[in-house]
Amino acid sequence: MTTYGSIEATCCMCHSTSIQTTLASTNRFGTADLDLRPPEMVRSTMTAWIQACPNCGYVAEKIGVELLTPDLVRRVLAGDRWRELMFGWKGPDLASAFLRASLLKRELGQPHDAADSALRAAWVADDRHDRVLSIECRKEATQLTDLALEGKDPDDEACRRMRIRQVDILRRAEIWTAAERLCEDLLDGSPEGTAGIVLRFQASLIQKRDTYCYAISDALRWTRPPLEPGPEGDRQQPAAGKTAPWMSALRWLTSLRR
Repeated sequence: MTTYGSIEATCCMCHSTSIQTTLASTNRFGTADLDLRPPEMVRSTMTAWIQACPNCGYVAEKIGVELLTPDLVRRVLAGDRWRELMFGWKGPDLASAFLRASLLKRELGQPHDAADSALRAAWVADDRHDRVLSIECRKEATQLTDLALEGKDPDDEACRRMRIRQVDILRRAEIWTAAERLCEDLLDGSPEGTAGIVLRFQASLIQKRDTYCYAISDALRWTRPPLEPGPEGDRQQPAAGKTAPWMSALRWLTSLRR
């Protein structure tokens, strides 16, 4: 069961107060999506993942926490891109909030966190069935992932996890050549266990030019390339087959969230 609360928060940037939604409790059933979006009921709690000041537009997980670099944040808030997301934005407000968070985190030198926020904006677009916005946000997320991986050892375990997730981001953004190359590169290492199953499943989806959302459980049930994609919003069921060991899958999921 999911329950919400509310608090009065004072923005650390403009010092105005506002009522913010908080997440009191929730739970989850099943596995995450291939891009690690959590299953229900956590999946539908995104409004409580971020706070936005209605006065200055500052966003953060907790807008009342004092910053070490307030002058840098003020410069971002005064920039053209910020004003565009605040005043020229025509999409969902929650997507705007996550994109503003992404912009802030990028400027603060946190490209990995910035990529996460851009991807969350894509999830908002997915829920609104806004394909154009979802692709735009995923393109932003993959650029930020590239930035986060810049200069890093591709064989490092944390980097490898980021690259596995990036395959799904590229696929769903219809960046086919890059998705295929990255998937092939990761498969060249002959990954075992859940990671290998997920990548082989991704390779089959890329070959079919399938942009649909799939969960890790779909990959675990997959034994051959899926059928042709159905209509948008009609979830495609992979062929039933031998299920991979669930304990191995859960360990892999836990490592990806670190």
